[in-house]
Amino acid sequence: MKDKAFTLIEMLVVVLIIGILAAIALPQYRKVIAKSRMTEALTNVRTLAAALERYYLINTSYTTNFENLDITMGEMIPTTNSYENSVIFHRSGNYLYWLSSYGSAGISYPAQGKLEFFIEYINPHSTNNHRNHLICSAYGTTETIYDEICKSLGGVYIGAGNANGLPKRWYKI
Repeated sequence: MKDKAFTLIEMLVVVLIIGILAAIALPQYRKVIAKSRMTEALTNVRTLAAALERYYLINTSYTTNFENLDITMGEMIPTTNSYENSVIFHRSGNYLYWLSSYGSAGISYPAQGKLEFFIEYINPHSTNNHRNHLICSAYGTTETIYDEICKSLGGVYIGAGNANGLPKRWYKI
């Protein structure tokens, strides 16, 4: 009677094939997760920008208080982070939201730890050359998944620099 079992070679071939498939699929999975995070942040920044502009139309000034806006963005926890006195930070989930007294708003990811990206709205009354636009920024010493995603969201490269000692690249959306 002949045994009906797999040989060691057959098992190794199956494990090798699974390993190759995992090596191909994992980077794509990470890219899909990163794109969903950035798309969520982009949607939230657009909502925040529209609320800021509605506030400006009524009050002829911008607010740094999220409660003054006519939107709710889930549970917002004030943080002690401070870029400058005019910037107010709130954390919600994995994102850090901020408003500035000069009418900009933004979202960065993650809320704590090594910064990977942020999306900023620059109001139409700003003296910045990119006023009335969204700016997508990717951090890191080399191009990352977030650079690709900024480009895939319609971002056009506008420059590079350093922020808090971290190299970053800017894309206008």
